[in-house]
Amino acid sequence: MSNAFSNAHIEGVQYGRIRRLSGFRKGHHIPEDHFDSASDFIRKIGQDEVKEIAERIHTGLRATFSYKRKQMEYVCHEGVAAIKTPDFEVNITITQDENDASNYAMRTEVTTIRTPDIVSDTGFCSLFNDTCDRLILGFEQAVDLEAKIDAIEENPNLESFLEYEPDCSSFTLKIPNPSIKFQITPHQLIVTLPGTRNLKQLIDHCSAAFETFSSSGVELLGD
Repeated sequence: MSNAFSNAHIEGVQYGRIRRLSGFRKGHHIPEDHFDSASDFIRKIGQDEVKEIAERIHTGLRATFSYKRKQMEYVCHEGVAAIKTPDFEVNITITQDENDASNYAMRTEVTTIRTPDIVSDTGFCSLFNDTCDRLILGFEQAVDLEAKIDAIEENPNLESFLEYEPDCSSFTLKIPNPSIKFQITPHQLIVTLPGTRNLKQLIDHCSAAFETFSSSGVELLGD
């Protein structure tokens, strides 16, 4: 499973009211719709929140992995932060919530994972547990979802956990033991842990589920 993590990124989004951002001042107006200038405004008034998270993660990375200054790159400017380590990269951004114009969305991503086994590390999971709650695996080539659905329906151990769109544009597997949820499109697989936020458990349950799929003759990561 560790090889699969090399094509993965881990992310999470935290939502809040724009008026609660530290840079919001009397005389500012809460956006009533979605437009580019609204996102620019949110990045400006939310830059302190981004900086706070970025600095906390930077400090945690040094403490957890003993990175030296020369091993890390750090940039934080106008509501966007980026941290590069020898093992992975971290991006933090703030923008307007796609579903509610009066809310912001703070996104933390761990990408470009050069050391796949590190995502199972207890220290790594503890550091990102508060900000990341999903694992996304991208496919190098589009996956034939109809074939995957057919294979799952032929498997008596998996078919009861399957839900899919009538046009087979996506499908979902909700596995009860270990508890894990997979959402699959032709281009990516999103893994979440229903009902709780526990990054270590998410990674461990994901690995265990993939072993179960493989032993059942169902490969979710490719043809």
